[in-house]
Amino acid sequence: MVQAKRFGVTLPRISNLRSGRIDMFSAGAQIEMPACLGATVRLTVKIRPAARGGRLQ
Repeated sequence: MVQAKRFGVTLPRISNLRSGRIDMFSAGAQIEMPACLGATVRLTVKIRPAARGGRLQ
């Protein structure tokens, strides 16, 4: 319950997180949760070689 309050989410969401269901969380939530604990969050985006020259749709 304390973790849920700290992250501002429900207990089922904490259960999903602890079970490794990271796919159930938006990118924003994945950045916000560690930040709530005082962590510095750094996001790195790498382009795969096969994706270069492609078009965004």
